[in-house]
Amino acid sequence: MIEKALRHKIEDLITRAPGIANVDMMERTDAWQAHGEAWVTEAVNAVELTVPDALNAYRNRMRELNPIIKLPGTELPVRVPKIAAMLRSLLADLDAGLVGKITTKIQAETFDNFLDHAVAYRDRGEVPQAGVIAGAVFEDTVRKIYADKLGVPAGKKLDELIAELTKQKIITEQQARQARTAAFVRTKASHAEWRAFDMDGVDDTIKITKTLLKDHLM
Repeated sequence: MIEKALRHKIEDLITRAPGIANVDMMERTDAWQAHGEAWVTEAVNAVELTVPDALNAYRNRMRELNPIIKLPGTELPVRVPKIAAMLRSLLADLDAGLVGKITTKIQAETFDNFLDHAVAYRDRGEVPQAGVIAGAVFEDTVRKIYADKLGVPAGKKLDELIAELTKQKIITEQQARQARTAAFVRTKASHAEWRAFDMDGVDDTIKITKTLLKDHLM
């Protein structure tokens, strides 16, 4: 889910576009030029924040509409309406869930690969190392799910994220109980309190993380 503030920014850019593009030749002053270029910069930033994948079609299109070297046909009255139209399409695709799925899947596969390292440490009986890796991947997974479903979790603690995901019925009560165990392992491992958790806690952390990855990110 796109963060509300970012959506409002994109909507604001779309609203302001005609006031920049539809200007008479006599009114195209240096101040107008500076204002227009600032609008384009804001639009570029909004697209990059919304679409992290640098190879995504929207990012590529933005580079085409805002070339480093300005060529004929890239003047503000031409560029701004095209960028505004692209922003409208971006919002529609975001609402349809058509943007970001590949990136999310790649991230999920990366998390799963890290979990394999935790499993390897667990199988060798190295509980602290397994706990550190499994706990870190668990927290990253929860934060990614929260960002996808509810928006950027700025400043929120792990327990708060779990509680909100449960309240919104994104994860089940049973998963929430398992997640709280994993959060405990994460906290203790990150503070080098190795004796506070055991192999069972590591196993539970790995299992719930794999479940959350499979159910929400893959």
